[in-house]
Amino acid sequence: MLSKKSFLYIFAVCTVVPILCYAESFLTAAKFPKTFEDLSFQSRLELEQEDALLFKDLTPYQILQIIETDIEMVKEIEEIDAEYDANNDINYDESTTTYQQSQYNEYTQSCSLRNPDIPINQQLPIGKPVLASDYVIGSRYGWRKMSGKDDFHHGVDIGGALRYFGKPVFTPADGTVLLVQRARPGSAAGNYIRIRHANGFITKYMHLNTILVKPGQTVQAGCQIGTIGHTGGSKLSANPSLPKSASHLHYEIHYSGKQNSIRVNGKNIKIEHGRNKYPQAVKDDSIDPKPFLE
Repeated sequence: MLSKKSFLYIFAVCTVVPILCYAESFLTAAKFPKTFEDLSFQSRLELEQEDALLFKDLTPYQILQIIETDIEMVKEIEEIDAEYDANNDINYDESTTTYQQSQYNEYTQSCSLRNPDIPINQQLPIGKPVLASDYVIGSRYGWRKMSGKDDFHHGVDIGGALRYFGKPVFTPADGTVLLVQRARPGSAAGNYIRIRHANGFITKYMHLNTILVKPGQTVQAGCQIGTIGHTGGSKLSANPSLPKSASHLHYEIHYSGKQNSIRVNGKNIKIEHGRNKYPQAVKDDSIDPKPFLE
């Protein structure tokens, strides 16, 4: 007959060990959900809250990597921009289209490749920063939720598959390159460009593979400024780098003015101020890029 001590020992082995083995096997990379069908019903509903799946060509784990990257990227970009603005005497008069720059005005971009859909000399960031054939929205501006993670997305993600790697990125309006930040260890944004345009508009481009402009360059509407890549990444991965199969452009439009719409060529374009619509989540001057991309 088993003693009480022996019984407890056998009971522990038969119950705890299988649980630990199951937990360990679940945490291996092979057990991460690989397809939409692998997700729970609740996770499927979360992914389907828009009219298309987030990054439909990616696995759920890769989507989680991107969401985690974007969460970390917000603070990083705030710090990069704040440091740059503090160290450079650059002012902008919102009532005019005149730039006042004490340090930079040295270069004019040579336009080796143009986006034919963007008008020459366009002053406002209207249109797609990629070729029409490469334009696929992987994730929109606003709230996203995946496996319980809430994240406010301050821009749009264009692409999200291996076939977008190396595709050209264009600036949609005349402007001046304020900042070029090369990818560095631990960076979530990766290769990053910030461009100032007329009337209080700024555009930002992240995860670039190559950068073709320098700080201080005057860039022309429709000219190539870089290529789509997968630089930067979340701390979920051993090396903060997105997988090449998740290559995409994170694109933001910021607006420091007060208007709720602008009229261009007889068409009204709505300006949706993020901090007005989502005051709990948005502290910067990002706006929803969607009306400017259509």
